[in-house]
Amino acid sequence: MEDQTSFDLSDAIQKWRRDLSQSAAFHSADLDELEAHLRDAIPALQASGLSSEEAFVVASRRIGTRQTLESEFGKIHSGHSVRNRPWLAGLLQIVTPGLGNLYTGRPVRALILHVTVLCIGLFLALALLWLPGPLNLLIPVAAAIVVAVFVVLDGVQCARARPHFPLERYKRWYVYILAVLIVAATEPFLMGNYVIQAFPTPTPSMEPTILVGDHVVADKTAYAFSDPQRGDLAIYRTPEFPQRIFVKRIVGMPGETIEIRNREVLVSGRRVDEPYVQFIRRSTDETSPGDSMAPTVIPADAYFLLGDNRDNSLDSRFIGPVQRQQILGKANTIYFSLDPDTQKPRWNRIGKTPN
Repeated sequence: MEDQTSFDLSDAIQKWRRDLSQSAAFHSADLDELEAHLRDAIPALQASGLSSEEAFVVASRRIGTRQTLESEFGKIHSGHSVRNRPWLAGLLQIVTPGLGNLYTGRPVRALILHVTVLCIGLFLALALLWLPGPLNLLIPVAAAIVVAVFVVLDGVQCARARPHFPLERYKRWYVYILAVLIVAATEPFLMGNYVIQAFPTPTPSMEPTILVGDHVVADKTAYAFSDPQRGDLAIYRTPEFPQRIFVKRIVGMPGETIEIRNREVLVSGRRVDEPYVQFIRRSTDETSPGDSMAPTVIPADAYFLLGDNRDNSLDSRFIGPVQRQQILGKANTIYFSLDPDTQKPRWNRIGKTPN
């Protein structure tokens, strides 16, 4: 009598199908057809007196070994499959994480990998903003290299695991270009508008705190749940120069009265200590329009911002207070610095937090 507990026919058929599905020679319809033949053959063999296990073995052998079936179906689909090239899969992974997986016929894996890399990128961006220097650069850079190597190797491994794959509709050059364009158009926009934004420093208005040639990362999350504070290095745009990003220091807060007397800033009648300020002209030189300013009440929900290099700064002395909604974020980290005269990196400034 057959031991029904020793052999699970349904499980055996599913394992047999899964084994065949590892080969790129079979389409889904091919597997359905082979499984149907197997299931049709087994009952007749059982009726002749064979056990379920014996019937399964005989039926599967009659259909053919995996190597034989691969050869047969490979000939049938020879005009409808493509060869996966590992080097190309790795290159596509560099262009856009997950694109190499899509190329090798794994769209779900491509989506999962891309979303995972995007989340890791967000985490590393926050680490860049929140960790103290030089860890705020070393850890994200090291982690980014590790992730990049893993992504490339994953694409190469996927291509090697399936040397041939059916030519699906999504395996077209224009699909890859469309995927790259979508990623290029959306992800930098979201990251730059809501998390971080990198910008160069073309003018000396914030010297000596920020030098010409410093490349600064701005924290776009800094004022998401709190208001700007006095002394912050805020980045903002103005209606007068909508395409230009300014970075200045917040000196006056909403509702305060601000005045400038002979280069000294007074807030509500009290002198502000400003050790970070730089003056190019000597105090005995001819006065400049920015050396003095009559008492001015800062409107509600507006801030008075000044450049640290007072003799060379277009700031609130000339264009007025900055509205709260115009402030985009806070200058956080100098991620690169290039001396404009020598065109050499200023390594001692990289990783610093300007304050």
